[in-house]
Amino acid sequence: MAEIRQFPRTGFPATRQNVALKVASAEPSAASAKIYCVYNQSRERFVATSVEAVDASSGSPEARLRNLEPRAGTGLWFCPCLEIPPSSIRFPLDLIYLDSDCAVVATVESFPLASPAVLDKTTGSLLALPANTVADGEIQAGDRLILSAPEEMMGHLQSMKDAKAHAHVKLSPFS
Repeated sequence: MAEIRQFPRTGFPATRQNVALKVASAEPSAASAKIYCVYNQSRERFVATSVEAVDASSGSPEARLRNLEPRAGTGLWFCPCLEIPPSSIRFPLDLIYLDSDCAVVATVESFPLASPAVLDKTTGSLLALPANTVADGEIQAGDRLILSAPEEMMGHLQSMKDAKAHAHVKLSPFS
């Protein structure tokens, strides 16, 4: 069976605390927006390639939701998690609630047509993505997501590939 390695916390921007600090310190202009790729490590597939990190405590998340386009691969990452009023969106969204380790806590497909999940203390952030993202990606509670800047994602994927190759060599009866 393949060995799954977790990435060290240092230098990995996907924790709620690190993202909140980066987002809060960023200027609100579009040029300074931090964009992340989202990869489902559990299912070994990309979820989105252009997700903007949004400081949910900044007071402008509803404006960002109204400007979100229903294109595949796009989305918003709200950190910390917030409650989205149905009146603030123009088209149905899939919502993915994450804990502080970027594990999926709950999903909601086609919000506001479906009711949002009940939030608890473990919910650290929220991904808002176009409808059908959850179904198409087969995203389920417990899946581990990697949220990383595009230039850092290549390193994460290479590390996972190397770990898989190393595990395969260890299991080979001819080695």
